[in-house]
Amino acid sequence: MQIRAWSKEYVSGIHEIDLHHRKLFDIINSFALENDENVTQACLLAFIDELWAYCKYHFALEEKMMKLSEYPLLQHHINLHKNLEYIVSATKKEISLGKLKTPYTSVIRLSADWLNDHIALHDLAFFSFYRNKDYNLSDNMMCKPCEISTLNNEIVGVGRIETIHKNNIEISHTTGRSMPIDLNDIVKVSSTGKSSFQTCIAMVFYSSPDIVRLFNATVLKTSNNREFFRVKVDLECVLWVDSKPAYAKFVDLSVVGVMIAANETLEVSQSVRLEFLLQNSHFIEHCRVVRSIRRVDAPHNYGLAFESMESSQSDKLASYLFNKQTLIMHGLK
Repeated sequence: MQIRAWSKEYVSGIHEIDLHHRKLFDIINSFALENDENVTQACLLAFIDELWAYCKYHFALEEKMMKLSEYPLLQHHINLHKNLEYIVSATKKEISLGKLKTPYTSVIRLSADWLNDHIALHDLAFFSFYRNKDYNLSDNMMCKPCEISTLNNEIVGVGRIETIHKNNIEISHTTGRSMPIDLNDIVKVSSTGKSSFQTCIAMVFYSSPDIVRLFNATVLKTSNNREFFRVKVDLECVLWVDSKPAYAKFVDLSVVGVMIAANETLEVSQSVRLEFLLQNSHFIEHCRVVRSIRRVDAPHNYGLAFESMESSQSDKLASYLFNKQTLIMHGLK
C-alpha cells in the first residue's frame, strides 16, 4: 500500500531540504509497497534503522540552518527530533518483545503521520521565518571580494559582490573557473565592507561560469573576520614607517589584513604602508596596526588591517588566497 505521496504542500523552497523530505517519503512508501503484515521482524527492524539513519542525517542539516539563522524555536525543534528518537527506540523494543498486534501497519502509520505532521506544522514554520527574516545586508559590501563556502565551511568559490538588493546578492567570479554550486544550494558568503565584516547564509538562485545569484540572504550576528580567506604565507615585504623603509615578513594573510613579523616597534592604531609582490603584482597598501605581540629576543608580530585597496588588487588578492586554500584543502601544499 502507498501511504502518502509527496505534494506541493510540503515544499520548503530550499532544494536540498525538499530532496531530504522526498527521500524520507520514498523510504516509507517503498517499504510499504513491497511488504505487508507478514513481514518478518528482522525486516521491519531494518526498515526502522534505515529510516532513522536518514532522519538523523536530515535533522543535522535542519538544525544547522536554524542555528545559523538564529531561529527562536531552535531548542523546541531539537526537542521534537529527540522525541522521535525516543519513539523509535520504544517502538523497536515493542516489536522485539512482540507487543504490537499489527507491527507492520503500526510502524508505517506512525512513520507517515509523524513525517506529515512534522513537515506541515514545524518545518514549514521555520522556512517561513527564514524567508521573512530581517536581513540587514550592508551596502558597504558592494564591489568587495567575498568567500563562498558550504555550511560545513568547505570553500567552494571566491568572487566579488556586484549588487545587493534587499536580501538578494549577485556575485561575479574572479578566479577564472566555475564554482561547483547547484541551484537552491545553501551557502555561506563572507565579505568585508568599509568598516564592517559580514557573513550571511543564502540560497543559490542562479549559477553560471560568470555569475552567482543568491536570494534569502540572512546575516549572521557572529562571524570571525580573522579567518576570512586567512592562510599562512612566507613572504618578504617592505614596511614603511614615517617614510622610512624596513624589511618584514608575512606570517599569515587574509583579504582584510595581514600578520607580519618585524623588528620595528609599532603602536596599536599607528598607520603604516606595506609594499610587496604577489603573483607578479606590485602592492602598496595603507594599513593600520590593530594588534601587537611583542617579543624580547625575536621579531615582533603585528596584525595590520588594510585601510583601502583598489578593486583590481582586491580581486588578485582574493584569487591568490582562494587558490592557496584550495591547495591546502587537498593536501597539495
